[in-house]
Amino acid sequence: MNSKIEDFKLSTEVTGHTLDVRSVAYANNCIVSGSRDKTVRIFEKLSDGKSFKQTELLTTHTNYVSSVCIINNGNWICTGSNDKTICLFNFGIVQPFAVLKSHTETVCCLSQGNEPKTLLSGSWDKTARIWSNLDIDSSSIELTGHEATVWGVCSLKNGKYATGSADKNIFIWNNRGEKLVVLKGHTDCVRALVGLEDGSLLSASNDATIRHWSDTYDCIREYHGHSNYIYSIALNPALGDLFVTGSEDNTIRLWSVKEGALGESLSLPVQSVWSVACMDNGDIISGSSDGIIRVFSKDPSRVASDDVLSAYDTSVSTRKLEQSKELGGVKVNDLPGPESLLKEGTEGQTKIVRHSNGKIMCYEWKNGKWEVIGDVVGAPEQSKTLYEGKEYDFVFNVDIEDGQPPIKLPFNSIDDPWLAAQNFIHKHDLPQVYLDQVANFIIKNAKLTSAPSTSNPDFEDPFTGGGRYVPSFDSNQTAPTSNVNVNFREQSNGSSGLVNSDPFTGGSSYSSGKKEFIVQKHIPFNIFTTFEAFDASKILAKIKEFNNEISDDGIKATEEELENVVQLMSLKNINDQSISTLNKLMKWPKEKLFPVLDIIRLAVRNAEICDLLGGNKLMDYLTQYLNTTPANQLMSIRALNNMMLHDLGKNLVNCKVNDVCNMISSTSQGNANLQNAIATFFLNESIIQKDMKSDDICVILSIGALRAFEWITDPEATFRGYQALGNLITYNSQAVLSILKSADTLKASLERNQHAQIQKLSEISLELTEKLI
Repeated sequence: MNSKIEDFKLSTEVTGHTLDVRSVAYANNCIVSGSRDKTVRIFEKLSDGKSFKQTELLTTHTNYVSSVCIINNGNWICTGSNDKTICLFNFGIVQPFAVLKSHTETVCCLSQGNEPKTLLSGSWDKTARIWSNLDIDSSSIELTGHEATVWGVCSLKNGKYATGSADKNIFIWNNRGEKLVVLKGHTDCVRALVGLEDGSLLSASNDATIRHWSDTYDCIREYHGHSNYIYSIALNPALGDLFVTGSEDNTIRLWSVKEGALGESLSLPVQSVWSVACMDNGDIISGSSDGIIRVFSKDPSRVASDDVLSAYDTSVSTRKLEQSKELGGVKVNDLPGPESLLKEGTEGQTKIVRHSNGKIMCYEWKNGKWEVIGDVVGAPEQSKTLYEGKEYDFVFNVDIEDGQPPIKLPFNSIDDPWLAAQNFIHKHDLPQVYLDQVANFIIKNAKLTSAPSTSNPDFEDPFTGGGRYVPSFDSNQTAPTSNVNVNFREQSNGSSGLVNSDPFTGGSSYSSGKKEFIVQKHIPFNIFTTFEAFDASKILAKIKEFNNEISDDGIKATEEELENVVQLMSLKNINDQSISTLNKLMKWPKEKLFPVLDIIRLAVRNAEICDLLGGNKLMDYLTQYLNTTPANQLMSIRALNNMMLHDLGKNLVNCKVNDVCNMISSTSQGNANLQNAIATFFLNESIIQKDMKSDDICVILSIGALRAFEWITDPEATFRGYQALGNLITYNSQAVLSILKSADTLKASLERNQHAQIQKLSEISLELTEKLI
């Protein structure tokens, strides 16, 4: 019978770090931990079997340590940091024998590669890397394609690699860095991955679920139980097929791959359980936001004394009480922790900070540092912030673009939010279409339940009129502070659209519930979108089924030929025999052709295969199926999109763009898959125009996209279509603008989607409208 999480009790608490413990690992009877205090610490297990003593302090990194792992059969310690580097250490030596510097942003996850001396890393720079020759002359293969931070990486037993991202996707790669499969299903950031012995994969997400993916990349199970982001996942092989997870809901949970949740949860007296790991005796290690490493055991001989357990239970109970406690209308649990004091303030600015010991302190920025004013014991008065010689109730920090200092949006509660928003837009030369968003942001965060009264009874709002709509807000909404950071700059992430000035702080990372106003910039967009997911076994089964129904021996393939030709989907077995077989299958009747077109869709990602299939002859072949059966049409359009991954394909498609657009224009209905394929074609073609800049083609694409907008309804397809039009305006403004400005269908679509529930669709509608003005 499997253990339950309730069987685990506190064994020991390991102290030493002064800030959050972001990552923990275990090997050689040692716990290795990385922290926001910029250090890596090594704690060795003592002879009593449960206590630990610090033996090494590694201080090479110059910023937060976000990830640690142990590779090469337990001989090497690898650490990743906010300083953008990876350091490699031998156990017992405090200086690294290698420092890897290819990432351009924080290295947030690390994992053992498929060989002892290989390493996998993921970063905020949206890439992952496969590192090899680490002890000689290290080199890496860059894995590109994600649209946001790569939060999770792992190697798989079949020799492949997996990466999970804030764009909600999981990519599967081969060891040459070629993307093979895209796994979709999570509805928020993918935060952690781990491979299982049978070649399958577990993924954990900010959507509070864990998913189990088979070795053929089907999602075969979902695990539910956590109520907030899941940051970490670790196997516990000493106990069988069990694994553990750590979450923002301040709990650890235990699961069986086959049976699901084992018990309820193990609560910790912390805000965030950042990382979990398991020892070879089955004990569970956690690293958390209070800077303490904890070990939990179900072995009575390793459980802490009754006095220690009683004190621990009290701290957990106290923590739960604090989570519901309010201070002057502000939830104590929502107050920033001591890490907020790492950021500089402005002269006279005050800040209320919650400490891990439960104390709430007030600080003031004086003479270049935060100084304690005193304890906060009652309802705090709303502090004033000095800006340009005047005191304000609120001074919001607004980031216009990366690398530039924030600008200030001052506001007093007695002011009119619409007038303040208009003044802000005029002062900083921002698009007028942002007026509503800026004003409503002020209303929300200044806690205004109605429009402020004005001293002039005859006053009428010059922008929206006296009868404007001002939203009311739930009384349970967290009260604002006097200095809220706001992001107003271009971001690229596939989550909720909200980002954090410091995604390291976790509780608000990629959160849709925090007080931030963001207008993302989605135009221009220059990353080609492709359709690369596939299930080889299903395609092969359908090919064999149809092949058995073919009566003409001249176009019928042998079993061996079929086995070989499907290898082209993985860009393998590229030879004359496979190409000859594919050419034979391409002569099948159109009602049996769609699995053949599916093989072509995947094969044409390779320029050599495009060339071997005849180049222009291949284009003619695909074009003829653009308005036949829905399945053939979908596969043909997807194939054209995938061809644009290489220069040969770009040229082939560009030369036939008029014919393709004419064929697509005859389509007036289709499901979401077809809508996305068509919109993606216009988007990818618009990206090509950045370099080719053909006036005629830009006009053709604009007209084609407008015709598609007459019937496309899918939000993602609409978004991609807007991106395509935005690109075309950017690269050929005059020729395209005259067409788009006269398009009533587009105007109606943009006006409707400015109020869309999907944030990125609302944002791009505003952005494209601004370009048309």
